[in-house]
Amino acid sequence: MVQRTLAVVLIAGLLAACAPARAASPPVPELVGPDPVPARAVSDPGADDEHAGGVTDLAVGVRTDRAADVAGDPTDPTDPIVELAGDPDATTDAPTVPGGWVAFDRSLERSIIANGSPAFSAAVMVNGELVRATGAGERRPGEPGSVTADTRFRVASISKIITAVVLLQLVDDGVIALDEPIGARLAEGLGLGPVGPSAGALTAEHLLSHTSGIGSFQGAFFGERGLSCTDVGRLALRAGGAPGGAMRYSNANSCLAHLLIEVLTGQDYTDVVYQRLLAPLGITGMRLADTYDVGPDEAQHFSRPGRNYMEALGGAGAWIASAADIARIVDALDPATPGWRPLSDQLLTQMRRPPLEHGGYGLGLILYPDGSVGHTGTLESTHAMVVNRPDGVTWAVLVNGEFPRDSAAIRPIVDRALAAAFPAG
Repeated sequence: MVQRTLAVVLIAGLLAACAPARAASPPVPELVGPDPVPARAVSDPGADDEHAGGVTDLAVGVRTDRAADVAGDPTDPTDPIVELAGDPDATTDAPTVPGGWVAFDRSLERSIIANGSPAFSAAVMVNGELVRATGAGERRPGEPGSVTADTRFRVASISKIITAVVLLQLVDDGVIALDEPIGARLAEGLGLGPVGPSAGALTAEHLLSHTSGIGSFQGAFFGERGLSCTDVGRLALRAGGAPGGAMRYSNANSCLAHLLIEVLTGQDYTDVVYQRLLAPLGITGMRLADTYDVGPDEAQHFSRPGRNYMEALGGAGAWIASAADIARIVDALDPATPGWRPLSDQLLTQMRRPPLEHGGYGLGLILYPDGSVGHTGTLESTHAMVVNRPDGVTWAVLVNGEFPRDSAAIRPIVDRALAAAFPAG
């Protein structure tokens, strides 16, 4: 009980110190789980990445194209979230229920590890301050307890936030306008000949909001053709679409945004991301990884033989990061928290504004009904989610494994863990 009391006092003091920075915002946040997100708002966009099909996008609230429907989508229905009674760390001489961050960690372990996923990493920020970073499980099979808070995981489509921010920085700098046609310039940079009117009319806003009309190109990303992001970008630009229409979630949009950053700057995409976003946030060690390329401080995600999706996704889904890295990036997009901002207030607001009426997707961000923003990410043996809440709490959870099958189901898992750690009242 002493440990719990100290944890609560520590968090209360931190919140009190940070409160002035959010004077115009809601009351100082309490680290408790908010009301559950309605069921209609918890599904991954199109089931995301590898399992993406044209389905009714429950997270975004708009209907996406059904041309790429996947029969028997393994991400649907959502698994029930079960906190199993067996606690691998429990001892028979522990008479008290843990509180504070110990309870937070154990709740996540019971929900994720005990349901079959080998490892996870989690981070929580409050008003710009990292208050918890944790991890559990094994980085490699047969290495129990080897995951730490610094272990890096695949983040899948959370990568789209990173790409969106850096492209919007170029908009902020006047390199291009958000609504400026960039198709011809992009085609020239990719060594293509003249493109059709639809591809020529593409804008950065179309790419970041998934309103380009470009198809999913699932076979190119997740087949066995050995394509790169550049290869897929060329295919997508040649095919074109009907820009400015309905939202059609596609990795090709973010792949083209990745390539547009290179064309506009004349530099490698990763170098630009580090210079403009990661270095100012003090982040090191993040990288774009190949499908079977696992670093010494990274979790080994299972990939079936013959896959090439990380190479093809690039800025759409191939970043490797820790949960704390991702939390810092997304927290920097909250205009009300203290610290460095990667974008002007105008573009930070634009990111959170859906281009479509009743839409739930902004510019690289999923917009949730309760005012939160963030993104999910799903790949083979990868489930990830990051959320920035209106009260100044930002959290990120990265999972190596297949539970939960719907990445957006991570949110109620985190809500329950926070409620267990810091119950209301």
